[in-house]
Amino acid sequence: MEQVGTKKGRNILGVVLLAALAAGPALAAGGDAVYAAEGTIGNQWSAAGDFASAVYPAQWVGRGDNVCLALGYRIRKDGTTGDFRVIDQWSSAGGRNEPAADYFAAFADAAATAVSQWRFQPRAGGAPETYTVATVGFSAGNGGDAGALRAHCASPGPDGIRSAYLRDERLEQAVRSAWAGSARRSGGVAERTINPAPVVRSSGQGAGGVSGQGAGSR
Repeated sequence: MEQVGTKKGRNILGVVLLAALAAGPALAAGGDAVYAAEGTIGNQWSAAGDFASAVYPAQWVGRGDNVCLALGYRIRKDGTTGDFRVIDQWSSAGGRNEPAADYFAAFADAAATAVSQWRFQPRAGGAPETYTVATVGFSAGNGGDAGALRAHCASPGPDGIRSAYLRDERLEQAVRSAWAGSARRSGGVAERTINPAPVVRSSGQGAGGVSGQGAGSR
């Protein structure tokens, strides 16, 4: 599904949101949830209304870069979305390297803001919680090909999606253990709790935060 956003007084900012609603068998089970490649959830879920379109971050419009993100997200049993992970990222300014501080975080914020508004409804018989991916492209209106832009971001299969989420969970558990151990050694109580931001960078890209996004993202 392609959606093109416009801004008054600016060039068209093409934003491509590839919704994973085609039917297909590319699923992997994990506990009570399944992990589904992009474009393979149509047998279990249908769209409940229109999908919100991401908006090109205003602070980076002047650069004129094209950017894509492979954004992992979870569809809960009630059809809401959350638990976002940036699985891959690319920009025309520097490939996967960040050309400026907080650059990719701004695009992750915009993508998560849009996807957090998406709603799904289960097909007949119900559907399990599903982890999948949306490839989100941000075009600066310079006439680039949307498909070619999306191709710069690797959209993983079910096993790759599962690995990305499990890797982040292991990191969170390690930090929890470290805080608890520190509290025991000091004779006190660990007061800090882990409350990860809605978007977490995966694939060794470090942690990335998105403030105030992902309604009900946990």
